[in-house]
Amino acid sequence: MKVAFEGKPSAINAVNCYSPQRAPSLYLLAGHASLSEYDAALTFAQTSNNAIATLQNLPGAFSELLKLTEDKYSIDYTLIDMNPSLSAINQNLFLSSHAFIVPTNPDPFSVMAIDTLKSILPRWIAWGRAAGPLFAGSAYPLPDFSPKFVGSLIQRFNIRKGKAARPYRDNIAEIKASIAGPFLDSLAKAGMTLGLDKYPPAFVTNDYCLGEIADFQGLLPKAYDAGVPVFELTDGEIHETGPVLAQMVEKRGIFYGQFADLTTTLVAILGNV
Repeated sequence: MKVAFEGKPSAINAVNCYSPQRAPSLYLLAGHASLSEYDAALTFAQTSNNAIATLQNLPGAFSELLKLTEDKYSIDYTLIDMNPSLSAINQNLFLSSHAFIVPTNPDPFSVMAIDTLKSILPRWIAWGRAAGPLFAGSAYPLPDFSPKFVGSLIQRFNIRKGKAARPYRDNIAEIKASIAGPFLDSLAKAGMTLGLDKYPPAFVTNDYCLGEIADFQGLLPKAYDAGVPVFELTDGEIHETGPVLAQMVEKRGIFYGQFADLTTTLVAILGNV
């Protein structure tokens, strides 16, 4: 990104991505702490409305980097894991996406965040539509599409007797009601949703929630050590025996099933984006 943000006289090129040994079709483009240093310049570029020629290529730079990298590796789906902020960089990455998922935790902060996003996301889209023609002549134009909402996720809660523990249930219900109500209504008015017939009926019935993923608990550090998702851990990588191993193997199977179902639903929805 230095070629754009530091005025280097060379074009943006695709980057070399890392592929895990057990997932050769997965290509990782890692972020870096210094990326936030570009936020001020990007903010200025996006608010100047192309009035400063030297900044005209910045708003479309991230989109160009992603496109070139996708072409290099023939990537089918690109997942952008954004941090929880309303920075110019996140706005830019959001506008570079065809679709988006809203991850939540069952706590009051997520409920407040949903209320904020229902006004912020349409505002970002409105800026992108207005600014697109202004940057059309740039070396890296802004994308000319609007991201579509393809679901929410609720994660990181404990299970008791096969369902979310009592302290989390009310927050889960409130999150679902907020997503399926005011949040979705606001996005629909901004043209950020698919037609109702484009979403699977069971997904709509579940208040547009792709899945409720409980806390990984003891499987998480083992997955970190092995460098794989929790559902890809082998029995040997769990490093337990007896009842503890049996319990973790059972949980691993549950998570595998949840992610398989989630992926099937998501791919079906993305086919309509």
